[in-house]
Order: sequence, then structure tokens, then C-alpha cells
Amino acid sequence: MVAMFNTREKLALSAVLALVVGCRLGQLFETPHPPGLGVSPPRITESADSGSVEVRTVTLTVSSPSRVVNWTAHSQNGSPWISLTDGAGDTPGTLRFTLDPSGLDPGTHQDAVILVPDDSTMPTARVPVELRIDRVPPSAGTLIVTTTTTGGTPDPDGYVITVNGGQAHSIQNDGSTTYALAPGSYTVQISGLASNCSVSNGPSRQATVAAGQQSTVSFTVDCPAAPVTRLIFSTQPTTTTAGSTMPPVKVTAVDGAGNTISTFTGSVRLDIFDNPGGGTLAGNVNASAVAGVATFPGLSINKAASDYTLAAHASGLTGAVSDAFAINPGAPDHLVFTVQPSNAQVNSPIAPAVQVTMLDINGNVATSFTNIVFMGIDHDGSSNPPATLSAPGTQRAAAAGVATFEDLRIDKEGAGYTLVASATSLKGGFSSAFNVTATTPPPPPPATQLEFTQQPPDRLLLNGGFSVTVTALNAQGGVATGFTGLVQLTLQGPITVGGLTGTRQVNAVGGVARFTNLRITGACVGCSLVASASGPASTTSSSFTVIALSAGP
Repeated sequence: MVAMFNTREKLALSAVLALVVGCRLGQLFETPHPPGLGVSPPRITESADSGSVEVRTVTLTVSSPSRVVNWTAHSQNGSPWISLTDGAGDTPGTLRFTLDPSGLDPGTHQDAVILVPDDSTMPTARVPVELRIDRVPPSAGTLIVTTTTTGGTPDPDGYVITVNGGQAHSIQNDGSTTYALAPGSYTVQISGLASNCSVSNGPSRQATVAAGQQSTVSFTVDCPAAPVTRLIFSTQPTTTTAGSTMPPVKVTAVDGAGNTISTFTGSVRLDIFDNPGGGTLAGNVNASAVAGVATFPGLSINKAASDYTLAAHASGLTGAVSDAFAINPGAPDHLVFTVQPSNAQVNSPIAPAVQVTMLDINGNVATSFTNIVFMGIDHDGSSNPPATLSAPGTQRAAAAGVATFEDLRIDKEGAGYTLVASATSLKGGFSSAFNVTATTPPPPPPATQLEFTQQPPDRLLLNGGFSVTVTALNAQGGVATGFTGLVQLTLQGPITVGGLTGTRQVNAVGGVARFTNLRITGACVGCSLVASASGPASTTSSSFTVIALSAGP
């Protein structure tokens, strides 16, 4: 009998232990519920004097931790003194409702606002609401507080009124609030003003309330518009084709907080700030602001390159630099010889290899062109024509707009030969003259002079990027294609602070030295660049002006 009783006890104990372990494991592996809505403030407490008809407006801030959540709201008990302005919304957002003390008996009235998320896995939010009605002796008088706001930027949140440091009451920019008070003297204060607002004659007033009488206290608040401090690109320039009009660019005048200053009507100017392609900004580059915004339609840039930027500036304001954008080359239009034929020996390849480049109407390399380019003799310089250009090397497919002819041969000696390059639907190109001799020709003439074949812009912005090209010429004025020496740039002119930065020394390739991403770090009027190298004579660029970005247009 004892043994049986012990066995039953053991079975019961095992069942209890299994239940406890099961519950704990269930709690351990239970899927956690997502966090609920965040509501601030979590509780509302307002008060009013008996007989008051002043409606209180309450605003709750509703948020969710990680995503947008839609919600609906209602009062828990349906109390008539609670009226929801917003019955639904999403996060982050606000929920507004009003509390109307009209006709309520003295005492504490309670209800709650319930917010129900559209996600059934999230808990509802409950905000307790309490409206206390204070009994006022029958001998009370009435105090009316009014506000009048002047200036261009009133505080959208209104102000706060307190009487004798008691319960704070919200009041609109041009509004009023009413108090039923026992006879006596009261101190009325206004607070909660924006930083740009001030109260005429100070934020405090004294008022005397008599039984059965009405007293009035008035505050005049001035909220002037904040000063314009800087410009921003509110509509950025966009990538477009060389010479084509880009969508309108917009520049906005803002204050220190980033707010649009609608009273600004000054003149704003646009310039190229970073100019990697040596392009020119065309169109209406000056515009007067309307309601704080200057609009620039019809802008275009003629030279293709990546990483252009624009700068906006106006007198007395901090300027702005746009986001980077690209100017793409246009459709192929014509052919040019970018490596001219050199003197050659009969039936030997012309060296260096001849190159022909496809350009758009603005002179940009048409990188999209990959068709066949044909080469032929234009002027036959042989004494016993016709001379023949060897067939295998006379047709080449372009790569990124450039066709290279590495095996051009002519079978007869002669002087003054010229070549012609052609391609379907494009204007042809013609080479400079060259000779074909029976023996090895002499080396090309040396470089004797440097020349700026791409000048600096005549107007530069301080620290703005730009490019130039320097070409080595021979005594006959042709490109000294054999020159590969180091070309150096220096800045000259009336500059006292700053100088030329960027890559200022470049080795020439085929007689040409290209300098990109040059910048000048000091203001200057009438400055220029000097290009020099060992051997050829130096050269001076055209003059230019460097201005600060914040300078007037």
C-alpha cells in the first residue's frame, strides 16, 4: 500500500514538473510581438474653470520604431467633451483632438484616446485624458487675454499664457483665451515664442479682475522674417548632351535654418565652377529671384566631359556649388585628322600611325561612333600619277570615335601628298601635306614654339577647376609630333594670396600636353598662365579674372 502511494506521488510530481517545464519552454520559444506605437505625451491632464467655454486643443505625437504604421483613433468612452480632429493617420505623425469644458459640472472627468494600429500583431495604445473643472465662486469676474502678431514669419505653434504662474494655456498667433477668476490682482505672462519673435513692452502684464466685470490683457508679438544668409540649388543641373538645353535649374535663398526667404528678389548669377571639358555656359546665366527662387531656363554647355559643377552667387550672400553632372557628346558630324601623316618612304608604313577622329557639331569626340572609316589619296603628289595607297590599310573600324591607320603605304615618291578620310553620312576630313621619298625621310622638324591651343576661361571662380591644352609647334607652324618633353605651367599677374594648384607639369604626347583639374586659390584681375619647356620657346595664355564665389554677379 505504501509503495503504491509513493508511485502515485511520483507520477503526480512528474506531471507537475512537465507542466512547469513546458510553460517555461513555451515562454522561451514564444514568438515576440513587435513593439507598439509610441505616443507622446502618454497622459493628458487639462483644467478649466466652471462656466468656461474655452476649447482646449491637444496634439499627440505618434511614432513607430522601424516602419510606417497606419492607425485609427477613437475615444474609449465616447465622452462628448472629447472631439477627435484626426481619426486616422500614419507614423510618424500627429493626432489632434479638442477638450470642450462647456456645460461640464465641477469635478474630474476622465476618458482615454485609443489608437489602433493596422497591424493586428501590434498592441493598441491608450492615452488617459483627464479634464478637471474647478468650481468658481459666483462672484467671479472675467479676464480675456488676446494676442496680435506682426512680421513676415509668425510662429506656427502659437504661444503659451499663464496667470499667476498657474496652468499653461495655448493661444494662437492672433487669438484669445478667457478666464473666470475671483476678484483680485493677477500677473499674466506670455511665453513659448520662436527665436525670431519678441513681445512689445515685455512678456508680463498686470490685470485687475472685479466681481461680475470683464478685464482685457493684450500682447503684441513681432516676428520679422529671418535674414537671408545663403543660396542653395533647389533644382540641380542634370546630365545632358553638348549644346542641348538642360531642364531649368533653380536656386533658392534661405536663412540659417534652411527656410526659403520669400521676400528675397535679388539678382543671382550662375557660372561653371568645375570645368573639366573647358566648356562655355550658354543661356540666361543671370536671373532675379521671385519669392526667393531664381529660375534659369535654357542653359547649355558645349564641351563634353564628366564632373562639371555650377556655382550660384549673389551680392552679400554665401554662394553654392551644385552636384556634379556630365555633358555627353552629340551625334557624329564630321571627321578630322588628329594625328597627321608624316613624311614616309615608298611602300613603307607612314609613322606614327595616322589617326582620324569623329566629332560632333561642337567639336567633341563622338565616342558612340564605331563604323568603318575609309582612307584615300586626295592630292596625288607623284611625278608619274596615279599613285596607289595600299589596300589592306585603307579601312579601319573606329573605336570610341577614333580610327587608327597603322599600315598606310604609297607606292610612288612625290611631294605635297594629302589624304582624305570619309565615312557614311559624315563630312569628310583632309590631312595636311606630306612627302614620300625613295629613301628614308629625315626626322620630323623639332619643336620651336609652344602655344595654348585651349585657353583658360576669361572668368574663373576661386578654387574652381579648369583645363588648358599646350601644343608644341615646329618652325613651319605644324604640330611637332615627335616632341614628348615636360611642359610646365606657372601663374603670373597681380595676385597677392594663393596661387596655381593641380597637376602643373605634364609630358607631351605627340606634341600635345593636356592639363586638367587646375585651380587658382587667390582672387586676381588680369592674371595669365605661362607654359615653358626645354627647347621650344615659352608662351603666355590669354588673361583672365578670378573672383570669390560670394562676390556679386
